Amino acid sequence: MSNHVDVGESLSRYADRPDRGALRGVAAVLVAATSWGCIGPAVLTLPSTVSPVAVAAVRAAVAGVAFTGILAGRRPGSGVPLNRSGWIWLILAVAANVGMLVTFLVGVVAAGATITVALQLGLAPMFVGLLIWAGDRSALSRNWFGTTIVVVTGCLMLLFGQGLHSGPQLWFGAGAAAVSGVYDAVFTVAVARLVQVGHRSQYVISAVFAGTALVLAPLLLIDPPVWVLTPSGAAVALFVGLVATTGGYLMLGFGFRYLSAALISTLGLIEPVVAALIGVVLLEERLNPWGWVGLGLTLGALAWLASRPGPGVAVPERPCAAESSDGQG
Repeated sequence: MSNHVDVGESLSRYADRPDRGALRGVAAVLVAATSWGCIGPAVLTLPSTVSPVAVAAVRAAVAGVAFTGILAGRRPGSGVPLNRSGWIWLILAVAANVGMLVTFLVGVVAAGATITVALQLGLAPMFVGLLIWAGDRSALSRNWFGTTIVVVTGCLMLLFGQGLHSGPQLWFGAGAAAVSGVYDAVFTVAVARLVQVGHRSQYVISAVFAGTALVLAPLLLIDPPVWVLTPSGAAVALFVGLVATTGGYLMLGFGFRYLSAALISTLGLIEPVVAALIGVVLLEERLNPWGWVGLGLTLGALAWLASRPGPGVAVPERPCAAESSDGQG
């Protein structure tokens, strides 16, 4: 993996002397974040009778099969054996992933893609910081506190701007999105712990999605996803499971070979922008001026946090298949 550099140095280097590997890394991260921003809008194109829980189960099944198939053709990794502590973290990651997939899509259906993506992405860093503080009592920096205050303010502006003229469905969806942010934080911390002790991240992610697919599989028997038999339903299932989830994580892993975590966090802010643009332009979602200001505050605070990582500042990344470029995965 290339040596990490900060955001300012990275951007100036790309402008002064473009590096092909770095430029490809930037493109890969932008593609991944764009695909994630399209998940919510894509799900909203399905008939209203389709359960978001069923969509989450299909997404997990497709991604689990895809990850397992991809890794089955690669040489076994040299990671450490999974001990009792490792199993606990893996089970926790699976449980958090199940909760995140379900609550995120519940939020999308109830509150819309724009609000759900903004709340999940905005609140996750706060929860990651709290989890790390609770785990090892590491000090939370002033950057973290300042960012959290601005993000919470932005989210409240986004919600109250819409909620004053909306029914309880929006608030239910917003609550689901906030809970999704909690699950996202737990998922991030659990997978990071497994990778830090020597487990190859590609295999961790594969195991997490395989476990997630197994947990959600009974739901496919209770509520058979007959909607995937239609052309539009099959397209949505393949997009959210294969393109956005499997492809997105692999693209993110490629980006980590060349870019700093801080720069990747900044580039990832295109995700809520994409969700907002598609929601407003194609799905007729509406944000009033207060909502746009709130969205801007949230994205600005996250950009600030990403550009100044340090002790006590948690900038969550979707744990990915980021390994060295030696061909072993």
